[in-house]
Amino acid sequence: MASSGEQKRLPKGTFPPLLTLGEALDLALRIYEHGGGSASSDLLSQLARNSVSSSTFIKKVASLRSYGLASEQNKTTTLTDLGLAIAAPSDPEGKVSALKSAFLKIDVFSRVYERHKGKLLPADEFLRNIIQSECGIPRDIADLWVRSFKDSARTAGLLLERSDGRTQVRDVATAEVGNA
Repeated sequence: MASSGEQKRLPKGTFPPLLTLGEALDLALRIYEHGGGSASSDLLSQLARNSVSSSTFIKKVASLRSYGLASEQNKTTTLTDLGLAIAAPSDPEGKVSALKSAFLKIDVFSRVYERHKGKLLPADEFLRNIIQSECGIPRDIADLWVRSFKDSARTAGLLLERSDGRTQVRDVATAEVGNA
């Protein structure tokens, strides 16, 4: 049992990926541009702007894996087919489809998206409650998930900002994506 001075460690997957989808795409693009689609730990640490041994670096690489953009083997990070479809697309539709696929790799994002696609996105307070109750995310980090969901869904072209100020969750992604 943890003493009052210690924090309880939360299970893996409780926190959203350190990088939003847009930030992960930026790193994947740098891997493609500087390493041709793969990067040694040393090169990746330069591209990620963190030392290889830092926890932030490890979490950034984990973000790439979580979105399905890269895999790791023998201290080399290589873009997956999904990562290459985004970093070096052969056509715009393929890139849009790959962005949506990467977004949906995150279980919480996928669950919230499936519940709301084609509908209006609820206000943050209600979205936070849905993430807590339906995805089992602790209350104190649910706001992180709300921000990460919205930022990543925008990057994937899955949110439509309507003229009435409301946000609608698109069933089909659009090519007008933010960071991609």
